[in-house]
Amino acid sequence: MSLNLLSYHHLYLDVILRMTLVQYLKGIEHQHFMPLLQKVYQRFLALMEGIQAQNVLIIDILDSMQYAICLDVFSLLT
Repeated sequence: MSLNLLSYHHLYLDVILRMTLVQYLKGIEHQHFMPLLQKVYQRFLALMEGIQAQNVLIIDILDSMQYAICLDVFSLLT
């Protein structure tokens, strides 16, 4: 199978799976849809919390680097 044919095949399967998922979600009852939606939101919230934690770490690292650079510059000036 060539790369183009293989990528086309994957794209086709992706479209079919998405269409099937859309049909499934449109067809389920509200009482079954809401727990599914809650799980999606919980995972999204966990993702956002993880990104926030990483941002805090990055800011801490940058702050400590900035402090170290300031100390180095100050020591050069004195």
